[in-house]
Order: sequence, then C-alpha cells, then structure tokens
Amino acid sequence: MRIHDFALGVLLVIAPALGAQAQATVAGEYSRISIEAGLLKANLDGTLDELTGGVRIVLKSDKPEVKPLPIAAATMKFNWPKGASTPVSIVMDGKVEIEHPQATVHSQHAEWNFEKGTVVFTGSPVMSSTVFKEMRAKSVTIDFEAGTLEAEQGSVSEVQLNQAGMGGGSNPNLLAASDVSDWTGLITALKEQGKAQTPSPGRQILAQLDRQAQSVLINTPAADLAKDPSLLVKQFNAVLRKPGLYNAEAWQGTTLGEEAQGLLKQEKLSVDDQIRLNRLLLQAAYPQFIKEM
Repeated sequence: MRIHDFALGVLLVIAPALGAQAQATVAGEYSRISIEAGLLKANLDGTLDELTGGVRIVLKSDKPEVKPLPIAAATMKFNWPKGASTPVSIVMDGKVEIEHPQATVHSQHAEWNFEKGTVVFTGSPVMSSTVFKEMRAKSVTIDFEAGTLEAEQGSVSEVQLNQAGMGGGSNPNLLAASDVSDWTGLITALKEQGKAQTPSPGRQILAQLDRQAQSVLINTPAADLAKDPSLLVKQFNAVLRKPGLYNAEAWQGTTLGEEAQGLLKQEKLSVDDQIRLNRLLLQAAYPQFIKEM
C-alpha cells in the first residue's frame, strides 16, 4: 500500500502514534509524510500498531532548506502502555536505514524511545557523517534532548581532523572570532532575518543550527552574545561544514563571486570545498560584518 503526503495535522495513524514529544520534534521541521508498507496494522481508534513487509517513511518539509528525511526498515512496531494515549517507543527491525542530510545510519535494529528522547541502534550499526566515515560499534545512542551521540565499543575508519575546535581550526576558511568585525551587528541581522517570513541567508543559517543553539541566538540579546563569541564561532563553523546552507531563493539579490558560482555548479564537493563555498556565501550575505579571506 502507499499513502502519500498527508498533513500531520490530519494524519490519522502517524500523528496519534507519535505522541506529543515526537510530534513536536517532527512538526518543528517537517509538515508532511509519505509511507510505503507491505501491510499496515492499526487499531480502531486510529492509532498505528505495526508496519510490516518492508517499510519506508519519508518526512518532508515545506521549507526549501530542509531536505526530506527517509527512514526504512523491514518492520516498525509501535509499543503502547495499557490505557496510554501515546506509545513509549517505536521498534524497527531488519535493514534499518536513516538517511539524514548530515548523517546516515544503517543497522539491524533500532528503538526510538519517546520518553527518553533517544534512538538506540544495535545489530552492527554503521554511521557516517560529514565529520567521520564508517563508525562501527556494538551500539549507537543518539540523545535528541542532550544533542549527543554515544558509541559502545566503537571504531571509526576516518575522521576529518579539521572538524574540531572552537575557532578556525586547521582549515583557513573556518571562522575565527576576529573574522567578524561587528558581532552585535551580525547577530542583530540574523535575528531580524530569522523573524521575517521571506527566504534569507539568516533563515538558512538558523535552519542549520540545532534547536538549543537556535533558541539561544533568538532569545538572548545580541549585545550579551557578542561579549563572548566563542560559542557562536563553534556554531557558525558547524554550519560551514554542512551541505545544506545554500538556497537560491535565500541568496536572491546577493551578489556571488565567480568562485562561489563555480563551486555551486559542481555536483559533489569535498569537505574543504564545501567549507570554502559556505564561507563565501556568508561573506557575500554579510560583507559589512565578515571579513574576506
């Protein structure tokens, strides 16, 4: 069976099954979902019980900067406490695959615990991201609340050494505190663009930050944040490493140089070229605040 592009607000089986905490996580970035399954089992109250026969769920967003999030498994089982209105977990078995734009995880088993806000992967999990390649472990735990990842008995085939650190690190295109001439002005510009409904570089940057960083940047006075920009430098450099920063609508009206235009035309960029492109995008968007390399 196929169920395509339901709005979360009227989705009869997924929205009730996810529960309040999971709905909040999904609704923050995604507004639609598509489902493919060999067999769907639901309860008479409309809540989802089990998906079997090969399952593929794709979370989708109306925001152009947010890429679809596919999740696949042989089966997905929703665990409901007796009399509860929300499940405590979703258990996924057999060829579990999550293809997030910033990281991919493959395993044979995964459990998403809504109460704890964690996903635990077991059964030979393999995880790769822009920072490391092929991290293998006995188990991998992602904690959404804390924003952390824990691997038990793990090994990594390759790590990008220039991904760590608070400042510019070994890559000259990463940002250092001294590269910004006016932190208060830059933060104020980001806040103003973030509040507006039209696409902008500021909205793109905020979309790439984790929820805690978004909250801090939006709710803390610009002058207070500018007193110690070390945390902002770390967050900006995390954004520079990500492939999802550029959006044509957001940078419409911003003059991009030949180098940036050339990098945008390439189908696949190396880590260093991705950082370079994103640094050029920031400089073009905020030339009055960010120094040219």
